[in-house]
Amino acid sequence: MQPDQAEGLRRLMAGTRLRHVAVLEPGRDSGVVAVALAGALARRGLAAALVRAGRSRAYLHAPAANPVSWQLAREPGEDVAETVCRACAVPPDLLLASAQAESWQAAPGLVTAAGEVVIVVHARQEPAQTLAWVYASLKALGAESPVRVRVGVRAAANAAQALAIHARIAHVSSRYLGMAPGFAGHVPLALDGEPDPGAALADSLLRG
Repeated sequence: MQPDQAEGLRRLMAGTRLRHVAVLEPGRDSGVVAVALAGALARRGLAAALVRAGRSRAYLHAPAANPVSWQLAREPGEDVAETVCRACAVPPDLLLASAQAESWQAAPGLVTAAGEVVIVVHARQEPAQTLAWVYASLKALGAESPVRVRVGVRAAANAAQALAIHARIAHVSSRYLGMAPGFAGHVPLALDGEPDPGAALADSLLRG
């Protein structure tokens, strides 16, 4: 993205609340896709503040920000954006909140405060296991304030497989929950070997 395009996006967001996107990832490597997404946004001229959820605390990683962590809220309603803006010397363009998919509901404030949620599923994970935790997350999100939900697929063999996995999730959630998440794109398995591994997710977010 050219600098003038990034400036245009900043003008569009001026006077509005900081855009807050939560990224849910399964397993021990939770957070790696969120980091790749932050890098992809930076390459497109946007500064993202990354907040990573631990067991009970949140940790802020952002350019020109004071080191800060805080106790995660056990109930919805936490104003994460305000906390982040106070800590950053330069206001970020976007807030990314990274949480583990299987455990975020133990301290949901970081996720339920977001206006958008990206759920990252792994193509090599057992389909029934994937559907179980995605369904549980969608059900929990549906009970909170409305958020836009998208699914990103990591480690699919190709775009067709990624779309097929998303279609299966969308079908089940639409049938039983009345909500069908959008498609956020395909994320490669080996993030370190790719020049822009978060490209598909970043472009999906910037399209709105």
